[in-house]
Amino acid sequence: MSETNGSMDGDGRDRMTGRFGAGNQIARGNPVNRRMQELRRSLLDCATADDIQDIYRSLMESARAGDTTASRLLLEHLVGKPRESIELSGPDGSSLSLGMVVAAVMSAFPDDPAARVRVAAAFKRVGRIEAEANGDGMG
Repeated sequence: MSETNGSMDGDGRDRMTGRFGAGNQIARGNPVNRRMQELRRSLLDCATADDIQDIYRSLMESARAGDTTASRLLLEHLVGKPRESIELSGPDGSSLSLGMVVAAVMSAFPDDPAARVRVAAAFKRVGRIEAEANGDGMG
């Protein structure tokens, strides 16, 4: 434990080290988090590998019988959750060209030339990747 020089800030930190001083109430941690850790540990301690396998088998049987909730749970844990994506479209529902997206994003940074350069460079990389994927050979 570090020594303190006795001079503490108003928030209970040692001025020399910046660490919480002895007796500081904030340094106790989060009691709710501590309780959740205890409960998780208790739950893990009572489950065996056989229990987990039995639950898996039960979920698998339910999924095969048509239980979509069981199917979703199994797939999310075995394969992983699908990634969420955002699709940009115009007011009429048509897809936006990369040029339209670039113009819209660049207009959001009128007073920040450094941000505009970073955004332009990022979109240039996207354009190269898109061209390579389409076999255009451009970029």
